[in-house]
Amino acid sequence: MNAYASLAEKQCLATSFTFDADTAPSIHIAQMMGVDYIFLQSATGPLSEKDIAQYAAQTLELLALNPDNTLLICVELDSLGNTLFKRCDLHWLDNYPVHIHARAITTASQQEFYSTILEHSYNL
Repeated sequence: MNAYASLAEKQCLATSFTFDADTAPSIHIAQMMGVDYIFLQSATGPLSEKDIAQYAAQTLELLALNPDNTLLICVELDSLGNTLFKRCDLHWLDNYPVHIHARAITTASQQEFYSTILEHSYNL
C-alpha cells in the first residue's frame, strides 16, 4: 500500500477535511526524490487562486507535509481534451498560502515528466 494511502486513511478519520463533492477537484499525491507532488485536477474548469490556496492548505495539513518540500500542480483539459499542467508556486505566511504564482508547463519533456508522476500518484 502506498505510504500516503495509509497516512491519509488515518488522518481523514480525525480531520475536518471537507470539500464540496460536486465542485472539489480530484487530489493526487506522489513523492519523488524528497519532493511531495500534489496534483489538483478539476472537472469543472480552471481553479481560482482562492480554491487552489484552500485545497493546498488543507491537503498539507491533512498529510502533515512541509510546504518547502511540496510542489503543487494544477491539471486541466484544453478545448481539444489535451491535458495541461500548471505549476503553482505558493508563498506561505503562518502556514497558509498568501500568494500563488502559476505558470503553464509548455515543454514536451516537462509535460511528460508531470504526466508520469501523475500516473504513479495516489488519489486522496
